[in-house]
This record gives sequence, structure tokens and C-alpha cells, in this order.
Amino acid sequence: MPIFSIITVCYNVKEKLEYTVDSVLNQHFKMFEYIIVDGDSQDGTKQLLEKLQSNDKIKIICEPDKGLYDAMNKGVLASNGRYIIFMNAGDIFDDENVLVKISGLCREVPRVYYGVSKAVYPNGRIRSNRIFIRKHKNILYDVFDGKMPNHQAIIASRECFENNFFSLKYPIGADFGWFAECIKKEIRVEPIDLCIARFEVGGRSSRPTSRMNMLEEHESILYSKFPFRYRWYRFWNPR
Repeated sequence: MPIFSIITVCYNVKEKLEYTVDSVLNQHFKMFEYIIVDGDSQDGTKQLLEKLQSNDKIKIICEPDKGLYDAMNKGVLASNGRYIIFMNAGDIFDDENVLVKISGLCREVPRVYYGVSKAVYPNGRIRSNRIFIRKHKNILYDVFDGKMPNHQAIIASRECFENNFFSLKYPIGADFGWFAECIKKEIRVEPIDLCIARFEVGGRSSRPTSRMNMLEEHESILYSKFPFRYRWYRFWNPR
């Protein structure tokens, strides 16, 4: 069984995918599997995937899907690793020793571990303080404030996905719903002092036009999972 399952979902982003594939395959720690879930791309991605099929570390799923989170669920279902890491097409590990370092820090299950991720802007500027910062002693209240670690910085044991997949009901906030369910199940969330990945700024949930929809989805998720406690928290902590 591999220690890590690294999952990349993609659609019509061949050049970005090549960048991420190189970063994953160049990791010095080799006890991982790499799962690429492509939504039936038409931009030459399939030709790239055909070249990668001979690599026994790579599993390829290439078929139409119902969007980002459907593809992520397919990746989880195809995985066998003890821990799962999502890397979007265009994301890269911070250096070639990240998995070596993680393997020495992440040893307990069930756990959600998280580190730092660096945001890379279109002008090349890098901001390295993109980390989930706890405000409360009880992490539940950080979640009630709509906070979670960047998914590129999360290393989640596979137990975190038992009866807890990404809901297609939430096209922007399904990852937040997954994290909230982990908290509801009282899965321990632990920080690690390590930069995990660099990611490109500009994903759908980071766009200003999507922010209101994302907040609405977060509200719906929290009222659904914590109907009484969230109402109580909002009464005493109005936005």
C-alpha cells in the first residue's frame, strides 16, 4: 500500500498539468501513487496521458464528469494510500523533498494535517502567508467563521473520507463541507511546520464574483451540519 495518494483533477489544461506531473514525479520519496482524473479533455491532454500510462505509479481516469468535485470523488475512490493529497493542475510541491518531510511528520490516523501553501499571482509575485490561522481554542468556531486550510496544504488520512465525499450540491464550497464534516466527526486537525505547495491564484472560489455564492454555500452547509450550535454562535457573533 502506498503511503500517499496524490490526486490531480483536470480539464483542458494540458500545459498546467505537465507542470504538476513533473513536480509530483520528481519527489524523492517514492512510496506514493499518482491519480490523474481528466474530464475528457479536448486540448491534447489525452495525448499527454497516453504517454504517462507506462509509468506504474500513475493511474489515469479519463471520462466525462459532473464537475470538479465529482472528479475529486473519483480520485478518492480509486486511491489506496494511507494519506490523500489534492494538487490541482498548475500546483506544484514547494520542493522535491516535501513528501520526505511529510512522511516523518504525519504518522497518526484519523487526522487532517495541514501546512503552509504559497500563493503565486499572475505577475509572478509569491505570498507565503496563505495558512489557516486558528482564532479560537475550539476549531469548530473557526469553521463557523468560514475558515479552513487551503486544500493544497492538507494531508488527510483516508479515514477522513469514510462516508464523507464532496457533495455535488455545492459547486464552490464542497471542500468546506467535507472539512466541516471532519470537524463534526471530531477528527483531529493538526498543523505541521512545513510549506507543502505553491498554487496559482485565480481558482473559481477565489474570484470576487463567486464570493457571495461561496458564503451562501458555507451558510447552508453549517446550518445543515450544526443546526443548533451554529444558530447559537451566529446569535452571539453576528457577521
